[in-house]
Amino acid sequence: MKKEILKIYLIFDFLVLALGGLLCAFGAKFAPFFASSQLGFFCSLAVVFFSHRAYALRLEDEIRSGKYDKIANNEFDDENLAELKKSAVKSNFATAFFSPFKILSYAALIFGIWLLAKFGLLNPLALMLGVSVIPLGTLIFAFCNKE
Repeated sequence: MKKEILKIYLIFDFLVLALGGLLCAFGAKFAPFFASSQLGFFCSLAVVFFSHRAYALRLEDEIRSGKYDKIANNEFDDENLAELKKSAVKSNFATAFFSPFKILSYAALIFGIWLLAKFGLLNPLALMLGVSVIPLGTLIFAFCNKE
């Protein structure tokens, strides 16, 4: 992951924590807000990181395999293109959606939610705010780096 986008994620996470501190001034408890928001943030960050890693490794493997050498040499016809598309659909599904670390990240999120609920520390609003840091940060990063 790029360091710039990680900085944006951390800034948004700090803003979420500042919002929790502000809510604390109005009588809300800070511990449930902190625990729920940080669980959502770190688990969603892990999912994004491991998804990025899995896609990058899969892309490197496909390039190293020589699968796209014919494209570079302009030796492609319709038959080869159809065969390439058919094999790409089969190989992409399993590797894209069933990355073991990504599944473990989702399992950690579910287990963390269960633990927070068991100990009475679950704050659903804070959990949603923690999870929403990643998409909002990515959106801001995409618009700021538009060239």
